[in-house]
Amino acid sequence: MFNVALPASAQQLSMFLSMMFMNYIIVLVSGTDGVAVYATGWRIATIATAHLMGMATAVISVCGTAIGAHDYIKAKVAPSYSIRLGFLIECVAGILIFAFSMPIVPIFTQSEGATHITGDLAHFLRVMCIFYPMLALGLFSSSFFQEAGKGLNSLIATLLRTTIFTPLFAALLAFIFNMGQAGAWWGLVIGNGIGSLLMYIWAEYFLRALLRTKYITRTEGTSA
Repeated sequence: MFNVALPASAQQLSMFLSMMFMNYIIVLVSGTDGVAVYATGWRIATIATAHLMGMATAVISVCGTAIGAHDYIKAKVAPSYSIRLGFLIECVAGILIFAFSMPIVPIFTQSEGATHITGDLAHFLRVMCIFYPMLALGLFSSSFFQEAGKGLNSLIATLLRTTIFTPLFAALLAFIFNMGQAGAWWGLVIGNGIGSLLMYIWAEYFLRALLRTKYITRTEGTSA
């Protein structure tokens, strides 16, 4: 329990640190208006990806049972299915948000003080459409490590994605490449995308190692 619970708690802290770093970068690039766009847009992103959290919880329960029974073949089916399903759903969600970004924005900018960020918020939503499918890869891979009792693996991968890659690419594009506010948004997407992809590759490698262990165990049992 501690092997999973403590790293999972630290993962939540890493999310807070990532948002703090992003807020600092955005303030330097575009001031408080940029922070308002980021905060409002992130609420919409949270709504668009909320079902992934529920699916990830289900994956932990199902795959944790399979791994506990040393049935690694079943443990491979659930995350693979959830990643494909989550990726597909988020692709649809991204397309819909991209197509209807302008009708969506006024729902969150009804106050007089928020109407001037309408254009920037619509741009943020369109850029973030690429973020949603990639999040499925990282989130379910993180869940797989947790269900396998490898909470530290999940923590390391999440730290790379949230507190290293995301701020690094956001600062790189915003300042070095002089892309300003748009660079911060693209950096957020690219950093999360690379981190999620690396997490997915690591989880696949770990799962294949488990499957090889099962094959070796069966071979030894047959020889005996």
